[in-house]
Amino acid sequence: MALARTVADLDTEVGILRLVAEAGRLTEIRWRRAGERSAGPPTGGLLRSVAAAVNAALRGREPRLELDLAGLPPFHQRVLRALREVPRGSVIRYAELAARVGSPRAARAVGDAMRRNPFPILIPCHRVVARGGLGGFGGGLEIKRRLLRSEGVDLDFIGGRAVADLRPEERDEHVTASQRHRNRRHVARKRSPRR
Repeated sequence: MALARTVADLDTEVGILRLVAEAGRLTEIRWRRAGERSAGPPTGGLLRSVAAAVNAALRGREPRLELDLAGLPPFHQRVLRALREVPRGSVIRYAELAARVGSPRAARAVGDAMRRNPFPILIPCHRVVARGGLGGFGGGLEIKRRLLRSEGVDLDFIGGRAVADLRPEERDEHVTASQRHRNRRHVARKRSPRR
């Protein structure tokens, strides 16, 4: 027996969001992918409630909607619950969020939890930033900037510090880590045997 799946699209100022519900519970909010056919606007009670919560969040009100995180690993659940406590107009660094959930050395795992966040906007992963910049975002960095600006975040200040005030080694460390990652991928590709 197949589970009842309902899909709808919500047109917002930050793009078209795809809302997905299965068996009467919200399972996913994501940006509609290029080439995907329109699913039409939300018509059912649940997806209308989700659409209202998303629109409320985009207008500056904190959404009051229970979200089911049961399908995620326990660490991700803790991170996403803690993130919901970060107030509008604030940002938090990946490492600070890791420390909040009792795992101060798990900044990368926090990044993974942000990537797997099934409910962007309602669980505001756009409020999580890197030490030396914005970090990533599933909707794209321009949308992240728009969301943060709409909340009153001064993008010249990341995590409470001016980007210009970061010590050179902090800026360099961010760039160096990214470069090391690219180099590892390049070396791995170079070593793989061709078929």
